Amino acid sequence: MPQTVLIVDDESSIVFSLSEAMRDAGYKVITGTTGEEAIREVKESSPDIVLLDMKLPDIDGLKVLKQIKDMDQNTPVIMMSAYVDIPTAVNATKIGAHSFVEKPLNVEKIKMDVQNTLENYDVRKELEQLKEIERRHKSDNPIEQILGNSPAIKKMKKTIEKIVESRATTVLIRGESGSGKELIARAIHYASNRSEKPFVDVNCTSIPDELLESELFGHERGAFTDAKKEKKGLFELSNGGTMFLDEIGDMKMAMQAKLLRVLQEKNFKRVGGTKQINVDVRIVAATNKDLEQSISDGLFRDDLYYRLNVVQIISPPLRERQDDVLLLTRHFINEFNRDFNKSVSKIHPEAEQLLLSYSWPGNIRELRNVLERAILLESEDVLLPQDLSISPSHQAAARQQDDATPALPVNDDMTLDDMEKWLIERTLSTCSWNKNLVAKKLGINRTTLYTKIKKYNLERD
Repeated sequence: MPQTVLIVDDESSIVFSLSEAMRDAGYKVITGTTGEEAIREVKESSPDIVLLDMKLPDIDGLKVLKQIKDMDQNTPVIMMSAYVDIPTAVNATKIGAHSFVEKPLNVEKIKMDVQNTLENYDVRKELEQLKEIERRHKSDNPIEQILGNSPAIKKMKKTIEKIVESRATTVLIRGESGSGKELIARAIHYASNRSEKPFVDVNCTSIPDELLESELFGHERGAFTDAKKEKKGLFELSNGGTMFLDEIGDMKMAMQAKLLRVLQEKNFKRVGGTKQINVDVRIVAATNKDLEQSISDGLFRDDLYYRLNVVQIISPPLRERQDDVLLLTRHFINEFNRDFNKSVSKIHPEAEQLLLSYSWPGNIRELRNVLERAILLESEDVLLPQDLSISPSHQAAARQQDDATPALPVNDDMTLDDMEKWLIERTLSTCSWNKNLVAKKLGINRTTLYTKIKKYNLERD
């Protein structure tokens, strides 16, 4: 949608020439010839920028400026005048005028002023939005926002504490969908000395491939058909802070090469640009994919993997955090009580048992969704098993994967190799072929694991 320019001047020739120039530059134009019209248009149309004459037939330009700023302090106003003395200029600046242009007008210069003003305003607006997100997520101890007392969570928190104290600039978070990878990334940022700078969240699957490069690196005006103006990318906006690249395993190979270069060189060029832009950004990447398998399949660069995998965090699935299920349940109940003005204060013992026996294939996200629905529909103060949208049949389906591999079929003819093959095959199955996790669970390195997979002919078809 084009940005809107409001032009207010009582000289029709000036209104006409400026209107034509602004339309040629791709802006939507609104015009007025009096102060009253200017105030009405700002109130009704909310223009992105105002070009305002100092001398209007009904209201003084400074009074119009003050009323515009009272309605919306953030609307930039460029004042136009044949002559401005210093006291008037100082007064206008105090009220909130962005700048002055002198008459007779240089239309091309005004076009540049409008473009630069709007670009700077867009950047400030984005930074303010990022700062607002930061303010909402800050706490005295961001790591404690990761709820849980299970051994897996305690171990993970200790790893995060070491990361935030270090100079490591890249972190790789691995874990199933819904296990809380974004929360971990935010904890790393807000507990570090980068917390005053932006935290920028980028989902690599939500941005079309053809737009991702421009979103990350920005572009120069005219770099492609729709590049009407220069745009700063997310790397520039997150300078000094943290960029969270979620679902990094889905990034296309061409984009992976460009990301690798930024990680190595710590600089980049905007799309269509020639100037090198230096940045200091901590990259926290996350994936639920087996990156080692993706490398073998030719879908992920091994050099990018090694560059990202400086420090690795495993986000444990909820089924491995049995001790945390009820703690998280009570946290979500309190949250939804506030949101929905409910007063659920107890959990029926049978509901507790159902929550504990379910294997949560959707992890914390699924638990949250189940409880949101339950509290929204609940009218009593006790959470009952029938309030939960999970049942024994759902439990059985959720546990099917865990039960898919039979118990060790011990017999007199079984060799040590047979037992080892069975154990590796079972661990590969339960870990969804995440070889890094499998190697960790078995206490061996990946090279040894690959050798044994080949030895026992366990490669995937």
